Amino acid sequence: MANYPKNKKDLLVPILISEADRLNFISDAAVIKIADHVGIPATAVEATINAYHYLEFHRHKRGENVVYLCDCHNCRMKGREKVK
Repeated sequence: MANYPKNKKDLLVPILISEADRLNFISDAAVIKIADHVGIPATAVEATINAYHYLEFHRHKRGENVVYLCDCHNCRMKGREKVK
């Protein structure tokens, strides 16, 4: 995070990507540290993490491979349950 200037809200997503790449997840301590660095509430950082779930922002350590399954009716008709 030292590479990013303080109080720049538009750098939140790049900082989150950097943190996620470094640890493979974003810890509670990191959320607070990032919020302080960017100058926004920790709840705003949490909201961003939730909104950009497809960018691999996980709140808990995950395995090396993560499989996402679509839940739409087309995928269900094509055998989603067999994969699950």
